Amino acid sequence: MKKVKEILLTAILLACTVLAVQAQTLPRLSHADATYLLQRSLGSWQVSESVWQPTQKSVMTCAGKAVYKASDKDIAVHEHCEIQLPDGASDAHDGYLRYSTTNNQFEFVKEEAATGKAVKLFTGHWFPEFNTLLMFEVRPKGTKLFKKFRPQQWRYVFQNNGTFSKLVHQPDEHGNMLLMHKSNYTPLPIADAE
Repeated sequence: MKKVKEILLTAILLACTVLAVQAQTLPRLSHADATYLLQRSLGSWQVSESVWQPTQKSVMTCAGKAVYKASDKDIAVHEHCEIQLPDGASDAHDGYLRYSTTNNQFEFVKEEAATGKAVKLFTGHWFPEFNTLLMFEVRPKGTKLFKKFRPQQWRYVFQNNGTFSKLVHQPDEHGNMLLMHKSNYTPLPIADAE
């Protein structure tokens, strides 16, 4: 009788575990859904970026422009952003935000100038209940600093009014996520976009 109870309890626990794992599995996005989501970022944007300055314990605000263009490659958008810093210099960055149907995930990649090969920097998933694309920094290969690696999080948060924000979180030494950058994207008027 004791063996029967143990087997029954084991079966129930196994069934509950399977159900819990299935509930955590993210649904696959169709090609059309991923394309629609990426198209929400297409266009020319006015960017207002707020950056936390830990030494001064203050927020620095800068302005700039960004262009998100459809890419010929896969389901992807080329992201190019240029921010004017207070000292007159500019900070530019670009890469490709794409959806991999093979891996069922979004990826942010940069092309190496020398080889033209795409290097995966961030991977993530779409959370429709929050209108958010949550991306995690990929652990660099071949590095011995695995224990010290504290991955950043990027969040693309899409608003119903056609704007979106990109939030960059960095973990502190205790693993608490701190907001380091927040960029708000609003559409540029057509005359300014060209």
